[in-house]
Amino acid sequence: MSLDWECKSYQLLLIGTADGGIKAWNVDAKRVVCDLNMSEEFPSVLDIKCSLVEPIFVSAAASKGHGSSHLDSLGFASLTVEHEDMEGYVLPLGKDPPAITSLSFNHNGKILAAAATDGMIHMFDILTYILGRSLYLHLMQKKIKSSLAKL
Repeated sequence: MSLDWECKSYQLLLIGTADGGIKAWNVDAKRVVCDLNMSEEFPSVLDIKCSLVEPIFVSAAASKGHGSSHLDSLGFASLTVEHEDMEGYVLPLGKDPPAITSLSFNHNGKILAAAATDGMIHMFDILTYILGRSLYLHLMQKKIKSSLAKL
């Protein structure tokens, strides 16, 4: 399950569920006001993030895997941008991408970072839906350790 507040009014709590749905809970009305069903191919919503500036949210979902550990039970990834008109767009991740477990927008909401189970971090220009850069986390950790060692 994943949670995030809609950033314009903070009256809607978006809830990503393990059965492939996203529910919008209105705090004032105390009820679900929208119930989205995601693709049957990607039934587990692992993370959900709302943009601070654009009327969109992004959901990271995974197909079912074939393993016994939590990470192995996650299959391939899907990243979907949902607009306020509920028209979705799937971001390009390549063939059979590992599950995305964490999402974050930058300060102005124009760049989306998506972390995968293989240690890869993908950065998308959210206005054009273009993958700008991908980096391996272990390479970033080595650079940070190297920089700290020089201090």
